[in-house]
Amino acid sequence: MRVAITTDSFRDGLGGVATAVAVLARTLRATGHTVRIFTAADPSHAAMGLDVTGLPALHYERLPGGRVVVAPVGLARELDAFRPDVIHNHSMAAMGTQALAAARLLDVPILGTCHVYLAGFLGYAPLPLDRVPLMDEAAWRYTVTFFNLFPLVTTPSQVMARELTAHGLHVPVVAVSNGVDTHLFRPGPQVSGKDSVTVLHVGRLSYEKNIDLLLRAFARIAGDYPAARLTIAGDGPDREALTRLAGELGLSERVRFTGFVPHEQLPALYQAADLFATASTIETQGLVVLEAAACGLPVAGVDALALPEAVHHGVNGFLAPPGDEAALAQHLACLIADAGLRQRMGAASCRLAEQHSLERVAAQYEQLYREVAAAPPPTFPPAWMRRGGWLWGLLTTGRHTVRGWDFMSQLLDLYREVKAPVHYADVARALGVSPDTAYEVLRLLENKGLVRSEMERLQDRSGRPVVAFSPTEEAAGLMTELAGGTPSEWEWEEAKAGILEALEAGKGTDYQDLLNTLLLRIPERKSPLLFSTDVVTAIILVFYELRDKAAAKRLVPHLRWFGPPEWATLYSLSGFSLALSLVEKANRRATSLLLSYSQQFRQHLDSLTGGEKARLSDFAHEVLRAVGLREEK
Repeated sequence: MRVAITTDSFRDGLGGVATAVAVLARTLRATGHTVRIFTAADPSHAAMGLDVTGLPALHYERLPGGRVVVAPVGLARELDAFRPDVIHNHSMAAMGTQALAAARLLDVPILGTCHVYLAGFLGYAPLPLDRVPLMDEAAWRYTVTFFNLFPLVTTPSQVMARELTAHGLHVPVVAVSNGVDTHLFRPGPQVSGKDSVTVLHVGRLSYEKNIDLLLRAFARIAGDYPAARLTIAGDGPDREALTRLAGELGLSERVRFTGFVPHEQLPALYQAADLFATASTIETQGLVVLEAAACGLPVAGVDALALPEAVHHGVNGFLAPPGDEAALAQHLACLIADAGLRQRMGAASCRLAEQHSLERVAAQYEQLYREVAAAPPPTFPPAWMRRGGWLWGLLTTGRHTVRGWDFMSQLLDLYREVKAPVHYADVARALGVSPDTAYEVLRLLENKGLVRSEMERLQDRSGRPVVAFSPTEEAAGLMTELAGGTPSEWEWEEAKAGILEALEAGKGTDYQDLLNTLLLRIPERKSPLLFSTDVVTAIILVFYELRDKAAAKRLVPHLRWFGPPEWATLYSLSGFSLALSLVEKANRRATSLLLSYSQQFRQHLDSLTGGEKARLSDFAHEVLRAVGLREEK
């Protein structure tokens, strides 16, 4: 399958979500799938050995990862170019909403994975929301509201699946482990005669990980166990504060901050340690805990959220009540003091980690991808929001698509009002932007075939020539779809004027270029009125071309007798398309095509209003006069 993975930020060492995404992408690729990750652009992507599409993003220092993707149209275009069989979204922020919209727009199946206990990250908000009453419940409300938009949701642990359901998630939710590479993360060789015991913590150095509590717990027992050392691996916004705290606690010589450690070097770090410790209360699984377990380490952690699924109290580690510094210190002391206990619990950790092998994870996701792909398409959004609908047409017209369509709409309104090319300064005033901005965007639209420019003379100033813009037929066609297929009066007037101008320019010729243009354009006409306009013109042009042929001479006089009521002219022309097929074969291609359009032409005539038939009949007489098949009034 072709799997598109969407996530907010992605780089080595960023955190558990980025690691889980990278591991999943590599695992799926190894089993024969084509995988591409869509995320915020980052220069480190090239070194990761994965297929990554970076998208424009804003920098937000307080947010883990620091980047927020702001390219919804770019994401839709990139996904469409990749042609995924399924989209697997790992974001519940900006990228997640954009991925969901793109999936609906492109009609691509999508599922979402909830990695984050959002209430634990409220401290990253510009305001201190983590201290506002009821914000925990508001965070859950946002989470379930967002994920209820997906047909299927996964989450890394059973407890998160239960919490999501309890807080209002009503779509199916499946617990699928992030998995751990048990071939990479495995116990190292036994080392005897060690003169120290290393306690290891791995993770982002940020407030939600409660590393300050771990430092204080270690400080409680450090004096009793002088051989104990604490290694804190990782980087983050709190590194300076934590280093300072270690000094204040008298641990500067006992605590080592390694800084960022590349993922491929982590196994050696785990293998060199004797036990793993964490005080985090926000883990929806705890990928670093699984990695430590796979390397045969016992774990001292806290009884919060998903950690009890990875750490079975008294089996492969110990769990302290959340925030209980003294209890965590006691568990650390117990494991530091007893090498035999560490060995027994470490072996239990290995057995537990085997349940989270990547082979199991890949098999589960392959099954879920097939289920999502086979499910009926959602009823929302309606067809006009999906591939092929008018919204898709707008979003695929250029780089500045959303902004550009605002300009396009304003230009269409002004053009309809004045029936003449519009100066870009008028568009600028209508939208409240600078003339330079209006000119730039209109030129972009011109490059996409939605606008054409020409030199016009200003009537109310010096009379100097300026650049003015008018919408093209393609732009009018998009507006037609938006309006449900009925062309506005100005749009029909534009089509009519274009034909009459071409007839005037080709006077005295056989009008072959115009006829060829019409014959190619007719099948693309969605509007009955525009379809009929082109067919009427083409029929008259073929009669003009054959006017000197014997059979045509007998029909041409009838064209001169057309008059009220309006339907007589139109239905007579419809019948004459059949008569043309009997004329000498001077223009077999044209007559054959017109004959193939004749049935649809009559159906469209039946659907026209009385006013539309009157306008079309008057236009037919104008064409007859323009080519000389009817005398001027």
